[in-house]
Amino acid sequence: MRYEFNAAVNGWEIIADIFDLRLIDRDFRESTAKGLSSASFDSLRKALLQRQELGCCSVSLTHDVSDSDRQLLAAVGIEIN
Repeated sequence: MRYEFNAAVNGWEIIADIFDLRLIDRDFRESTAKGLSSASFDSLRKALLQRQELGCCSVSLTHDVSDSDRQLLAAVGIEIN
């Protein structure tokens, strides 16, 4: 699956758009409401990916993203083209 982002967005915004946070389990929603850190996201991501059965997808961006955003997106199987 391929997504395009024409506006400048960061890694968390891309993840939120692609994963559609309304569909994600209660623990993850509660974590996002409290302020999701990279550590808390990492602790939830394996189970999240299994439950959502997400495969790899790619995004096309009209802007550069930071190295940390690239690593974050790669950790959840999102490839930047």
